Amino acid sequence: MFEDIEEGYERRDIYNQESVEILAESYLNLIKVAKEDPNREGLLKTPVRAAKAFQFLTHGYGLNPEEILKSAIFHENSKQIVVVKDIEIYSLCEHHLLPFFGKAHIGYIPNGKICGLSK
Repeated sequence: MFEDIEEGYERRDIYNQESVEILAESYLNLIKVAKEDPNREGLLKTPVRAAKAFQFLTHGYGLNPEEILKSAIFHENSKQIVVVKDIEIYSLCEHHLLPFFGKAHIGYIPNGKICGLSK
């Protein structure tokens, strides 16, 4: 496990080794189909790097949103709109598996509870 702390962000690179091996084999095949030499110096570790990148980009897919948000729900009697802007999002396009990123903006009127999305 690799850890570093930068500007209050704790980074943990933890990978499922079995998945890395399966994905790396698939990326190796992609390299071969592209008529590249997988033994070329610049490509030697690419299948494993790509496999880890794919796991990183999809790590949130297995998370339960209720578990993540349960400590961020607060009782609030206000009926005014709550708006949270510029939430950074990163994901993969489901049609091409290509990465994309952007910013989300959420607005809602509380019904006795608010979600602390700003944290």
